[in-house]
Parts: sequence; C-alpha cells; structure tokens
Amino acid sequence: MAITGEMLAKQAETAYQERWGYIWCTAGEIWTQAKQTMLEKKYNSDQEKYKDYEMAVRYGDRWFGRKVTDCSGLIKWATGKLGLKGIYHGSNSMFNKNCKKVEKIRKGVKIPIGAVIFTGNEQEQHNHVGILISSTCVLEARGTQYGVVHTALSNKKWTYWGMLNGVSYEEPAVPVSTEKETTSTASTTKKNTKKGMDVSYPTLRRGAKGDLVYQMQALLQKDGSNLEVDGIFGIGTLSAVKSFQKRHGLVDDGIVGPKTWAELLKLV
Repeated sequence: MAITGEMLAKQAETAYQERWGYIWCTAGEIWTQAKQTMLEKKYNSDQEKYKDYEMAVRYGDRWFGRKVTDCSGLIKWATGKLGLKGIYHGSNSMFNKNCKKVEKIRKGVKIPIGAVIFTGNEQEQHNHVGILISSTCVLEARGTQYGVVHTALSNKKWTYWGMLNGVSYEEPAVPVSTEKETTSTASTTKKNTKKGMDVSYPTLRRGAKGDLVYQMQALLQKDGSNLEVDGIFGIGTLSAVKSFQKRHGLVDDGIVGPKTWAELLKLV
C-alpha cells in the first residue's frame, strides 16, 4: 500500500496526542530515570564533546515515563511505523538525501500535507525539521523544555519544505490563486472559518499556556506586535491581543475567541 502525505501526518500527530517529550538523538523510546542518569554521566565526562545533551541534562527528568524523540527522530519514527525505511536521523541529512523535492516556502504556494518543513537558508545547515499536518500548522519536536508541539507555518523560522522519497503527495504544490480567494463570497468564508474555530481553536484567555498560545503569539508578532513567543498568555500577550483587536475593529477585551482567531488567521 502506498504511503500518502496524509497518512504520514496522521501517524506523526500521534506523538502530539500522547504528549511526547524531547531528548536529543532519540526516536520514540520511553524515557526513564536510568536513561537520564546514564546521559548525565556521559555529559559530565566531557561537557564540550557532549554539549548537545546539555538541555536534556537540565530538563530531561520532566519526561520520565513518556516517549521521547528529537525533531528528525519524530519523522524517522513515523515513516518507520508506516513501513518506510531509509529515512535519516538528522534533519540536514534528511534535507539533502531523503527529499525528492525541496523548495523555499513562498507566499501563494500551497504545500502538501505531510511535507517536511525545515529551518535554515542557502548558506546554513537545515538543523531543525517538522511536518505539515494542516495547511497552517507544523508538528515539531521543539526542544527538551517543550516536547512535541504545534507551531504556525507562518513562523519565520520555517524557510524550506520538502517531499520525502517513498511518500505519495496527492495534493499538488501549485500556486494558490489569490484572485479566486478574493472573489469567494463573504458568507462562505465566514462559515468555513467558524467551522475551523469550533474544531481547532478554542477561546484563549490570560493564564492559558501551550501550543495554541504559541501559535497565536506568532501571528500577533507577524502583525507587528513586539512580544515574546513563549506559549504563555501573560500580561504582555494580553496587551498585544487588545492592541490587535483595536486595530482590527474588534471588542478589545483581551479574549481570543472565534472573531479574533478569524482575524489572526488572515495573516497566515
């Protein structure tokens, strides 16, 4: 059976649903106290040589009893579960050796679901990777402090996308006609947007934390707000939300409900 991009995205999303953690150089194993102790001994034996383990030494204990992975390990695990072998455990190797097509992320280009999404530029290594699970959302193993999370595709750190060898991408990567979008009826757009809000974007208030807050902050930042994108809905984010609401003719109550989400998602 052919592996499709949609199948790959669904398999990878399992890691988010199960709240996987992040440990560098892992790909789906259960993290334990014994493994943490061994990692700490290795790191302390030569901190310069094993500097990539520094964050795991600091924060790895939060993932005891959970599955853990790193960014490329997540994709290697998901493809392996679907029977696809030969995917490199390393985002730069994945970019250079596992992709049948790579392109810059450009406005107006529709990226197929299940595509791998990279950081970096022409002069730099592509040292981080995620996977597109919807038209606007990237699944990534972000770091030991965060684990496996959702991030907005519009986040400026994402620069390239690729199609993996051995995966069939049914949705073509073709330019999206902005003219067609403009001529769509307002009622249809409103109906579709509201449907999306009900499913994926719950109301956010001060005190909220997590991936959707991170995505919301990234969109506010794209709109010009000067705030830290940290996944925590604090007073700085509250102020940014109110300012955004004022600029867009919304009630400036600092609550991110369906109407505010609808305006934010226009930035994607």
